[in-house]
Amino acid sequence: MGDVSVEAVARVAAATDVQTEHVVGEIELRRLGGGLNNPVVGVSAGDARWCAKIFRGSRQQWAAREWWALEFLARKRAGLAPQPEAVVHTDDATTVVVMEFVEGEPIAPATAPLDDFEDIAECLSALYAIPREQTKDDPGLAMGSPEKIVARVRNQWPGLEHDPRDELQRRAHELWRIWLSGEDADIVLEPKPLVFCRGDGNLRNWMRANGQLRLIDFEYSGWTTRDFDLADTIEHVSGRDVGETPWEALLAGLALDSAERARIAAGRRTYAIFWLMKLWPPRADGAPPELQHAEFAGQVERAERVLSTTAPA
Repeated sequence: MGDVSVEAVARVAAATDVQTEHVVGEIELRRLGGGLNNPVVGVSAGDARWCAKIFRGSRQQWAAREWWALEFLARKRAGLAPQPEAVVHTDDATTVVVMEFVEGEPIAPATAPLDDFEDIAECLSALYAIPREQTKDDPGLAMGSPEKIVARVRNQWPGLEHDPRDELQRRAHELWRIWLSGEDADIVLEPKPLVFCRGDGNLRNWMRANGQLRLIDFEYSGWTTRDFDLADTIEHVSGRDVGETPWEALLAGLALDSAERARIAAGRRTYAIFWLMKLWPPRADGAPPELQHAEFAGQVERAERVLSTTAPA
């Protein structure tokens, strides 16, 4: 590796706008997939390889969650997440988190075998069993906690531009009204023990590496309830094409009682509405209008199915 330090790697990554591949002296950088919120770069220097995640401007607040979670899991559940290497703050309001480079492929939700979902259940059980440590850098509630998701759905939905002549928007608005008039928000907000979670149910954050599941992306991490994290995992838009059988295989490995299953159902209905709000067109993410329309239509159908099939008897 020569004289290249991890700090040097971080500073080069922070200063380089990597779109594909780039070489700076002894350091080679390659933009990795994912990283929708914050760029993720694979870095090589000689025989050494790292992953560098770059948080700029106000997004640095997420860097603290990422670093805290990596250190926390390195102490409590070594091997499940990448090993943390360094966190470097540069002079231009940028934070770079350098971690182990995880070789592997993300789970492909729609085609993943049942074994993958059973393995996810085993890993989640291990995460949920980790006791909380009160430390000064503890981030508190996860970005996807019941309190934060319910508040967003209640407070941000009324600001959506709703055209009653648009069939999809009309159907989506009616689903929100059904959810709002029901008891799901009260159910998911009931006080329950908190567990560690990644705060992001994206199934593509699970990597199959050398036959072992590894978990990446902790910028939303923190504390939530077990049932709400499971609801997030099932209803995240990345898993929309997964049938109920794999989810049942996942839930079967967690020894849930009927009360918790009912809370998971309430959480699923809540997240189905949350994703309607997130995918409401027009969005500011630059996606083509036709893609936005297709994704929104798919979520309307998903939410209608979830609200009808998971409703309490």
